[in-house]
Amino acid sequence: MPVADTADAETAVLIVGGGPVGLTARALLARWDVPALLVERRRELSPFPRSRLVNVRSMEIFRGLGLAGRIAARAFPPEYGRIRFRDTLGGPDFATAAMTGIRAPVPESPVTGVVTSQDLAALTGTAPPA
Repeated sequence: MPVADTADAETAVLIVGGGPVGLTARALLARWDVPALLVERRRELSPFPRSRLVNVRSMEIFRGLGLAGRIAARAFPPEYGRIRFRDTLGGPDFATAAMTGIRAPVPESPVTGVVTSQDLAALTGTAPPA
């Protein structure tokens, strides 16, 4: 909807920002038949990655929306979900640890978290690099 058309629009909920939180809020409100208007200042995707870590709780919400399987299928390989410890940025890892719930089961949840990118996987459907 062009900006001029939204100036006098009325809605039950106004969501400002089309990032991960705004898009999820819009999807949930649509599921519950709550009228909502999402506005985003940019016309195109951000050139920077957004929504890199989709944690277990977010995946539970996406599961309820029927999206968890599609998000997990487009996620980065598990090594992207690791924390690396180094003395210097260019130095070798002296330790590494997996992020909790990333591609590993959490006993309290039927889903796992993933590392993905909103700009590559969620919106365009393009598979992330292997």
